[in-house]
Amino acid sequence: MKRIATLLIALFAATVLVLAGCGGKTEDNNPPAPSETVEVTTTTSSLEIGKYDVAGKNYTSYFAIKDNGVSVPVRREYVDSDGVKAEPGTYSVICKYKDKQATLTVTVRRPEIELSAKQASVSIKKRQAGSYDFTSLFTLTEDGREIRLPDGAVQSTVKALPGEYQVTATVSGKTATVKVIVEQPECEIKVQPSEIEISDEEVAAYDFTKHFTLTEDGDKVVVTREMLQGEVLASPDEYTLTLTAGNATGSLTVKVVHLEKAEAYVCYKVYELTEAEAKTFDCTRLFMLFVRGKAEKVTPEMVDGSRLANAVAGNEYEIKFSYVFEGEKIEKTAIVRVVAPPEVRIISKNVETYPNSGVLDLKSLFTIYEGDKEIPVTADMIEGSVNYSEVGENEITLTYGGKTAKAVVYVRMGVVINAPGTIKIRKGTNKESYDFAGDFGVKINGMDFSLIPRSYFVGLDEVDFGKTGKYEVTLSVPYCTTVPDVWSGTVDFDTTTFTLTYEVVDSFYTVEVIKPEITLAKGTTSFDAFSNLKVTINDKKQTLTTNKDWVDGITCYAEPVSGEIDFTSAGEQRVRIAVYAEGPENEPVYAEYTLTVDSGVKINAFDTVVFTGATLKAGDLFEIIKDGAAVAVTFEMIEGKADVFAPGRYVLTLTYEKVTARVTVTVIDANITGTYFTGIMYAVEEDHEDYGDGSEDWGTDTDTSSVAPTKSFGDMTIRENGEMVINGRAARMADAETESEIKVYVGDNDYSMYYENGIAVLVPVNSLHMPYSNERRSLAYFSSDRYELVDRLIVNSSSNHVIMTTYASYTIELFALKDKQSGESFTFALYTRLVEKRTTDSYYEVKWGKAEVTLSGSAVGSVGSLSFDGQLYNFTITDKKFAKIDKTDAVKEYAGMTFRGTVDGKDAVLAADNHEGFEYLVDGKTVKVLSSYEMSAEKGGGSDYANETVFMFGIGSASESPFSYKFKVDPENKTFVLLQRDEYFGRYVSDNMYIFLDGYGTGFISFDSKSYSKTRIRYEVKAGELIVTYFDVLPSFAYGESASFVFDTFGNVLTVRNIEGMNAEGIIFENAFITDGAIVRVKNDVMGAEASLAAEAGFFAGIEIITADGALSEAEKRKCTDISTISFTTPGFYRYTVTVNLRGKPTTKMYALQILEKRYDGNDMAVSLGKGAVTGYFVTLDAYGRITVDCGGMVFAGLADIEGEKIFAVAKSSDGGKILVKAERVKDGLFMVGCTGTVVFDDYFTAGEITAIGGKNFVLRAVTAAGEKTYFLSETSTLIGSEVTVSLLEGGAITDDGAIVEVTGAGTSRIVRLDKWGNLTNGITFAGSERGSYTSADGALILDGFGKATLGGNAGAYVLSGDKLAFTDAKSGNITAFTLNTTQKTAEKMQFAADETLVKGKTYTATYNFYYDDEAYSATTSFAFTDDGKVIISSASSEFEDGDYASKYAPVFVGEGTYSVKNGVVTVSIGKNAFTFNITNVLAPGSMTLAATTLTSENVGYFAAGTVFNA
Repeated sequence: MKRIATLLIALFAATVLVLAGCGGKTEDNNPPAPSETVEVTTTTSSLEIGKYDVAGKNYTSYFAIKDNGVSVPVRREYVDSDGVKAEPGTYSVICKYKDKQATLTVTVRRPEIELSAKQASVSIKKRQAGSYDFTSLFTLTEDGREIRLPDGAVQSTVKALPGEYQVTATVSGKTATVKVIVEQPECEIKVQPSEIEISDEEVAAYDFTKHFTLTEDGDKVVVTREMLQGEVLASPDEYTLTLTAGNATGSLTVKVVHLEKAEAYVCYKVYELTEAEAKTFDCTRLFMLFVRGKAEKVTPEMVDGSRLANAVAGNEYEIKFSYVFEGEKIEKTAIVRVVAPPEVRIISKNVETYPNSGVLDLKSLFTIYEGDKEIPVTADMIEGSVNYSEVGENEITLTYGGKTAKAVVYVRMGVVINAPGTIKIRKGTNKESYDFAGDFGVKINGMDFSLIPRSYFVGLDEVDFGKTGKYEVTLSVPYCTTVPDVWSGTVDFDTTTFTLTYEVVDSFYTVEVIKPEITLAKGTTSFDAFSNLKVTINDKKQTLTTNKDWVDGITCYAEPVSGEIDFTSAGEQRVRIAVYAEGPENEPVYAEYTLTVDSGVKINAFDTVVFTGATLKAGDLFEIIKDGAAVAVTFEMIEGKADVFAPGRYVLTLTYEKVTARVTVTVIDANITGTYFTGIMYAVEEDHEDYGDGSEDWGTDTDTSSVAPTKSFGDMTIRENGEMVINGRAARMADAETESEIKVYVGDNDYSMYYENGIAVLVPVNSLHMPYSNERRSLAYFSSDRYELVDRLIVNSSSNHVIMTTYASYTIELFALKDKQSGESFTFALYTRLVEKRTTDSYYEVKWGKAEVTLSGSAVGSVGSLSFDGQLYNFTITDKKFAKIDKTDAVKEYAGMTFRGTVDGKDAVLAADNHEGFEYLVDGKTVKVLSSYEMSAEKGGGSDYANETVFMFGIGSASESPFSYKFKVDPENKTFVLLQRDEYFGRYVSDNMYIFLDGYGTGFISFDSKSYSKTRIRYEVKAGELIVTYFDVLPSFAYGESASFVFDTFGNVLTVRNIEGMNAEGIIFENAFITDGAIVRVKNDVMGAEASLAAEAGFFAGIEIITADGALSEAEKRKCTDISTISFTTPGFYRYTVTVNLRGKPTTKMYALQILEKRYDGNDMAVSLGKGAVTGYFVTLDAYGRITVDCGGMVFAGLADIEGEKIFAVAKSSDGGKILVKAERVKDGLFMVGCTGTVVFDDYFTAGEITAIGGKNFVLRAVTAAGEKTYFLSETSTLIGSEVTVSLLEGGAITDDGAIVEVTGAGTSRIVRLDKWGNLTNGITFAGSERGSYTSADGALILDGFGKATLGGNAGAYVLSGDKLAFTDAKSGNITAFTLNTTQKTAEKMQFAADETLVKGKTYTATYNFYYDDEAYSATTSFAFTDDGKVIISSASSEFEDGDYASKYAPVFVGEGTYSVKNGVVTVSIGKNAFTFNITNVLAPGSMTLAATTLTSENVGYFAAGTVFNA
């Protein structure tokens, strides 16, 4: 600490000196006034620096200036060092002052070059050999600074063959070498099919590689013709082609035949058309033709489709095909069946609903079928809405396909009871705890009520769950909708009843199908149909039998009713079994599943991509294996046609022995083949040098910062056999989404290639959201036959190409092209944008197409504009081939304008400042002012020049109201009109989410109001449903495309119907700033019967009504709430209404209130049961039978029944939890409460005091109830345990700390010292087993078990060591030792000396902390006791010696002293200091404790009383 303080003082002093030296600073940078004598000199004749020292080098210290003998500070503006370059050489630096100057010679030395290998060797995969970045294996430094290796510095002998190679780097005569090991790959080869047949005319153009699939180390490798061993000649014979890779081999057998024939096939067994389709149907689609084995285009001349001219639904027509080959006529006939268009059927249903209930999904009222296909119902098909505030019918209409259907929604008021007709109850179920009310759903005016008194049920007394049979229970619900008679007090109730039958059965069963689908192996001849069922009766697993006589407790009768299984059929069979779970004499329950017998047939289907004009063989598409042997595939087996002469996507189906497979064939225009060039250049970070036309392998792992900035991507070649080469790397077409969207694999990367008019754009699939790089990025290629590259330009939104950035940015690569065919010149744009960058994920957007570009020139600094995809971009040329987007603000067309209009009949003004901030005034008063920044801060706000609108809005916050004003402006006449907002405007809030509807069809939604992130939305209301559609979302957005909500009657509450990506159904959003209508919150729909005045006050306290004016007072609530139908003194259910103005009209909504009977008035069980002794939970019960169980914040409420000293209740929580509560009064004020269900516990509850104390496996509770204490003992703090008796043995009271008690009961008897009440872990001490009275020669020795004793009537303390005891007299301090016999209860006196012999020859040591100058240090001190009465004291503190007081740790107590021991007390003297220790146990002197010392805390190395030293 002192050293730090010293440093601070020194720094402060230095600072003062520096500041003092600054006092001569002049007011400006002009040289001082002329003087008579000026001298400018150098302080050194020359200076040598490194190249990296050049930039920013300050040379002022190398010059001196004197003006009239006075030194003048040398400023940088006096020194000219512009001639010094960061290259080796000699340069001059000149300092000029007035008319004098001096020159300093500066030499920039050649840098010290160091080149080294980062590692001696590296192992790589074979596939990496051509793309590995070998420069990354070396480190090159200049003057200690790492730089990239120059081009050509690395020479490699590495080949894509397993083996060892050398890679050498050479720079400036320095050389480094790394051994590269190309590992042997794990190869796998598949040949599908393994045998083909082709004609001799096909051989030359046939692509044999498509039958081979090769993977190396799990990665697919493009197979080329050069990799295949063997040849296939165009002469009939059998040939073999073999592919070998690593340790894998695969062979293809090729049978070449000479075909001098033509073959035609019918593509469909029966082709179905509607009458309308038949009129324009192309009949060539029904046939395929092969001539000499090659596909031939079927032309209209070959087909007679005239029979379809007047086709009529319900008939079949023959379509004839005819073709003559070398004089032989080939004819085929196809069947076309003309069918009626699929019938549109709309099924509607009428439903009932209730006010306050969940709002109906009107789409659920309809089901649409088009033929057998179900059509999804959408909101725009529906017209009509439901008025939930009025009883009556609401007609909803759906229109689809020219048909209309209607459904009726009946809004009902009053009581609705929903319950099943019959409930089966297992015999023996506990009736007392059974929740009968839970079987009935009671809904009144759409509000759910669950507190149904048992008095509303009729027939409960007759129900006997101990006896099988059927019992009827009727629920009667009294409901009042009329005004009670004021004079008589009578209430006219309407009673709604529902009768439910409880069937008590001996058997309670479950029947489960184990697997819904079963497949049997081919050749199976038997199968136990019962084996796929799991049947339990009364929790016992059953064995199923077809013999009724075998039925017992674990055997159940069952019958297969679907017939015998056909083991020879390969199709699906339905198995249906009747299970007589309730006995053979009763009705069965049925179980069903599907069974299939494997036919031994396997069909492999090969999705295929071909060019137009190709010939497809049936065997190219499918492979059939039956019982391990190949089956020849023919076109007669295939349904469908792939027209290889028309680009498109085709699906074909093959069925063989009831096994079906499908393939997709994508036919691509053969014109796509050829060579393509690209103007794409490798991106280099902040390195905009001129780019040439060199090439480098695309797909390499090159560190782009070391790629020479003179590289362009190489050509792309697409060959007629489908092989591709992109930038020197083999690639392949893998699949196709359409004929113009093709999936392409390039090395490890897969791309979607989009082709149109000779231009191919490749976009990385990037499903893992990897960052783009030079090896994986968007590309554009142009057909060399069609286009010529005139020029190119890269336009960046930031300083770098987008693939080099890690933040949102974009790059537009422009290519000036000339169409060689038409002569047209145009600009093609490739737009790549990093939309979103998250921790590990990068999301990109790629667009392309023609663009319009204008330039003021080509020189650096020239400006231009780019119009692309509806956007205008301004940019400035920054280098020869580079430009950067201008960030300048767009022209403010409304700047400085003042628009005038009328709002609500008053003069209004909309004034724009020069930056297009706006002020809106009405009648001369400012309504809203927003700066230009505030106008543009929210997306969607500000000026829209195209639509001539100005939009001012704010989404609001917890403390600020939202606002929204949209103006239609007329810039020419300087007028405006305020556009009318819709009625949905508002900020709707739910916990940590909100929705802002701006009143003009747009807004925002935030899924986390604690975040600044929010999503733009568009909204519309259809059929009473609010449909929200998201837009401008980020790619990581996780909530789908839309969400749906419904408004309540009063227009300010939104209820979620669906939000994709989250379980949100039913979540409520409330308008935080109401402008119309209201929010009504019913806090309590159940009240106890009591006098009207008090009850009314309680009623209005339980209902909250919020309007635009805020929360209504009780008087205001009374005005809009009709409670005239409620009698607060009479139990039952009542209707009441709330009426508020919405959109200028009174709107009424009905509610219901339940009044409970005061059933337990005066019953002393209807009280607060208090707090749980263990759980800390609370239970209360009132005179109405309402019970509340608060389980640590999870609150359950229900109705309880009191029977004598017992309480039974079922209670529910707001989130659907349910508990069964049983309580019994143990004694006055003390209840035993048990709970099962969502929360489980058993605990004692009392309104009195509860305290506890405990230790290991021993927790004692004292519960005070009705002034009486009861004690409970348990092993853990989580159990209540058992009641015990606690007797006070010593102390003032049992609940006093330090009392010694005896605890008996619960199978135990223990004597315990109660050290600290409230401490449950170490609050007690158990009495030692030595406790008792012993006979000794010195009189009775009485031990309390806690270290206190009396000997012959003299008090003292004792310690034990085994059977040895040492008693210390409290008065004299004398120690007497005994040997105890706990069996005989005797104490035999033994010889013992409590003197120096206790410590002689021992060393006692303690480690502790001491403080010095407020710093803590650790020290270790030892006392070594010798045989001659001396003690050697040593102490060490490495922390102190290593700190600010190095070598100064010298405690005053260190050295040699003397000691004495008497009665176990050790006295040590050394110099002027003394220490007194008490030996902890004189029978086993392993430690001693400091009792007193002359040291103070100011002494270095001080240790305090209580410090324990161990031997």
